[in-house]
Amino acid sequence: MILQQTCCLSVCLLLLCIQLSLQVELPPTFREGKSFPRINGRQNSFLTQLFSHFGTSIEKLFENDKNSAEYQIIDRKTGKELTEDEAYTPLTQDPVEFPKCSLKSRNCFSRGDPVVCGEPARNGRIVNGTNALPGAYPWTVGLQFVDKLYCGGSLITSRFVLTAAHCLKGINHSRIRLILGDHNRRIKSSHQITRTVDRVFVHENFVKKTFNNDIALIRMNSEVEFSPYILPVCLPSLDHTYLNENGTVVGWGKLEEGGSPSDILQEVVVPIISITKCKHHTKYRSREITENMYCAGYDEGVLDACQGDSGGPMVWKGSEDSAFTQIGIVSWGQGCARAGYPGVYTRIGRYLTWIIKHVTDHNSCFC
Repeated sequence: MILQQTCCLSVCLLLLCIQLSLQVELPPTFREGKSFPRINGRQNSFLTQLFSHFGTSIEKLFENDKNSAEYQIIDRKTGKELTEDEAYTPLTQDPVEFPKCSLKSRNCFSRGDPVVCGEPARNGRIVNGTNALPGAYPWTVGLQFVDKLYCGGSLITSRFVLTAAHCLKGINHSRIRLILGDHNRRIKSSHQITRTVDRVFVHENFVKKTFNNDIALIRMNSEVEFSPYILPVCLPSLDHTYLNENGTVVGWGKLEEGGSPSDILQEVVVPIISITKCKHHTKYRSREITENMYCAGYDEGVLDACQGDSGGPMVWKGSEDSAFTQIGIVSWGQGCARAGYPGVYTRIGRYLTWIIKHVTDHNSCFC
């Protein structure tokens, strides 16, 4: 009888651990480690560690089973096994059209010359985590809370800035300042202008716990006048995977994990990783990565975005002669440049209709 009671108690405890491990979702915080769930207000307690230990062991068993069975995708026509990337169906099958500004509006002119998106006035630049030259990425916007830089963004029209939802959720918008035309944050140049927030549009399906749908728009209090240092970036007309392509990430974020933010705008080139690899061959849990995200980075870490880069643009060029297109938004990750933890970016191609609707509904247009 005692043996039976002991066995029943052990089974009940094991089932409780399994249930908790499968129900508890650890929220990602951009460029910082994830926190343990709180139990009775105490963090890292014995009970938390016990659940974490059992949960990790059980999860590994389930994930091994998933990798061998659930994630096999078979093409019905050929019978060939496909990767998740090959089986991916984009939301936009046909190219979207961005409503263009009329010539009469004069919105898309700089010093009398027509403005084309994604084409910086100055093309010289240095890559791999070093200083960008002034004017190399004229669509980059710094978001300040009062006078402290905390996020980035990108100029997409003369009135709208694209950024991450987590940069705006729960923030007092009246205290946000948008800095355009900046390069060295310690020097206020004649190219630099400041705007405040007129209105914010956070994606209605943004989930702060998982950072899914991490995208938002800011309507500035007034239009900006374009110059060689303030220009809009292009957006993609289709949703692509960009497999085996490199993306360029720019921002004033921290130069290393735990370090200080950069004074000068930085740029780094990172390879875009497949959904399959990011879900099953990195240290992330497969359920953390959704089809609304890109992963980018190196297996060994080394180069990455960091704190303060959140909301900033990942841009891509199809060729040396083509314009820069923003394909991602810096969203979240574990630490900065940690091995096995690539950066995670919002996949802009899945939100083109949403972007166009809010921009056009509020009297703006694209160059």
